[in-house]
Amino acid sequence: MGTKEINHPAQAVIDKHKGRIYPFSKLPLTAQLSIAHYMGVDGSAWLQKDDFGVFDNGSRYIIEGLTSKMDAIVDCYGATEIGYVVIPVEAMKEFWTKCKSDDRLYFRDFDTWHKWFINHGKPAYKKPTWPVILSNYDDEILQDGWNRFNAYIAAGATEIPAVWYPTSGLVVNDL
Repeated sequence: MGTKEINHPAQAVIDKHKGRIYPFSKLPLTAQLSIAHYMGVDGSAWLQKDDFGVFDNGSRYIIEGLTSKMDAIVDCYGATEIGYVVIPVEAMKEFWTKCKSDDRLYFRDFDTWHKWFINHGKPAYKKPTWPVILSNYDDEILQDGWNRFNAYIAAGATEIPAVWYPTSGLVVNDL
């Protein structure tokens, strides 16, 4: 597997844990849902949920709608390249400690920050399944999925699935 080196905080983590790039159509459904929700529900980079007949009747219904319309979403975005990697929790904690984030400046260590986040963030997911989305900025490790990230750790997970956008300046691993 060839690698194009790009100076980015996620580079080493993705390489070390053998991240790969896949067409959106070949990602696990949980990764497809994570990307489709972020790009077309939370954001507007892709066609919106309404364009696929998914209407905002509450988050459970949006997820059910995205799942039921995934064939249409894949027809539209199936060739889009998305990176996928499974990262051990300890490696994600270390990644956080090396990040230049504001959070890192105000908390002495990861565990202190995690405890604060769990106590002050949104209620944790009972059992997260979607990947987090790695950031392409130096001052954060995640672009999206902070609640999921902390929920995985609170649930005792040993690994966290992650996706990234290879065209946004992150690592590019050839298939």
